[in-house]
Amino acid sequence: MSLDALLVRLEGRAVTPATEDVTPDVTPRTAPMLACTRVTSVTAENDDKAAKAIGETLFNRAMEIRRPRELSILVPNVDEVFSFSPPGDPVNDDEALQERMAIMVEANGWDHARALQEARREADRERCWRAFLRNAARILAAPAQEREGMLGRYQAEAARRYGERTGTDMAKSLESWVRARGVH
Repeated sequence: MSLDALLVRLEGRAVTPATEDVTPDVTPRTAPMLACTRVTSVTAENDDKAAKAIGETLFNRAMEIRRPRELSILVPNVDEVFSFSPPGDPVNDDEALQERMAIMVEANGWDHARALQEARREADRERCWRAFLRNAARILAAPAQEREGMLGRYQAEAARRYGERTGTDMAKSLESWVRARGVH
């Protein structure tokens, strides 16, 4: 079906007995054609050339590399010992978010959008802190001779989820925390 035939068919459906095709006060005019370019028909050959021109294959390869890491963040591994996102309580979390937002609107004079953005950032930071404390408590509860192995496991799990560099940084932070509190 050509484009003209499709337009005729759609325009025919748009007219109902209650509406006229063209109202007497309105003269139909086509839209002006400003700065238009010719359109190349889409064929497998042209589509492949365009994909190569914009580097789509490189983009797809990059996504194939990143996708497993992104999905691993969303779906916890059943072999993981450590938790990187604490279980939430939706009712209390939403109430706390609304309260934070109200305080920011009142205290700072922010609009609701900015206050909501900042409240969400603070809530996310708090969830990360709770996960960090839970993981630190798990390591501190273990016998001293097992802590090194647990810290190594923590680093491996964090690296699998967030990448090698971030996993190493997270492990160093947790190790410093555990060492400082494990002395007492």
